[in-house]
Amino acid sequence: MTGKIELELYSSDARVARASLPGRNGAVRGGGERGVRLEELLPGYEGPEVRLKFGENDELIRIAILSEASASERT
Repeated sequence: MTGKIELELYSSDARVARASLPGRNGAVRGGGERGVRLEELLPGYEGPEVRLKFGENDELIRIAILSEASASERT
């Protein structure tokens, strides 16, 4: 993989960070993307909510990290 990882901190909610992997920024939202929570892959995981977003061909395209406070507010 070449290129830079793009990291976004949302100004409207500083408790959320998202990293887009190089070459994957052109993925169309809703266009074959699917997401999974880290806790689904690692039962017993404790820590901030981590969401992995996969594009076509099951390529990891984005990682979102939510603070524990932010994650609990969404459930």
